[in-house]
Amino acid sequence: MRQLAAIMFVDMAGYTALMQVNEQLAKAKQKHLKDVLDATAKSFNGKILQYNGDGALSIFASAIDAITCAIEIQKQLRQEPTVDLRIGLHTGDISIEDETIYGDGVNLASRIESLAVPGSIFISEKAADEVKNQ
Repeated sequence: MRQLAAIMFVDMAGYTALMQVNEQLAKAKQKHLKDVLDATAKSFNGKILQYNGDGALSIFASAIDAITCAIEIQKQLRQEPTVDLRIGLHTGDISIEDETIYGDGVNLASRIESLAVPGSIFISEKAADEVKNQ
């Protein structure tokens, strides 16, 4: 099944290094991240498709919902235990088959997330165009 979606990748910065130093704190931060993602994505009509340990992949029907959700996630993760999170957003075509998501839109969102600095939200030009008047 193909569809147009706003794609959000999130990744916790420094998770692997923190696991080596303080596993208990790393797990507490990971749980806090998952709790925030679960509640926040749902409240902005998002769907979390994959958890990857210290990150996740979500989709939204609109770029506005995705960006508003990302802002709320970053606000909530400033509370203890704080989580340094990188977020990347892009809108594009995706394919979903047997619970697996793929496509150029997914690849671009992943690359955008990898360019983000901890605590930030990076969005593609396409996503920015969709929300510039909002």
